[in-house]
Amino acid sequence: MDKRILLLRKGIDWHFNPPAASHWGGVWECMILSAHRVLGALVKEQSLTDECFGTFMIEAERIINNRHLVPITDDLNDLNAITPAKL
Repeated sequence: MDKRILLLRKGIDWHFNPPAASHWGGVWECMILSAHRVLGALVKEQSLTDECFGTFMIEAERIINNRHLVPITDDLNDLNAITPAKL
């Protein structure tokens, strides 16, 4: 049976980059690197249970989604930076 159908039955739907647009993956690679750095800083050398790992993943997601998308200004009236979490 087709692997895609098997995955869809489990609720997994893959969306791949078009072959001619492999450069689109750069954004994903940067986010994976960010998540890796955050998890490395949080976990260090600890051995984690599944529950703890899930908690650390949620914390990493929070940190990444609260990063600034634009440079912070010196304008005192412009206190709210745009982050992915606000979109």
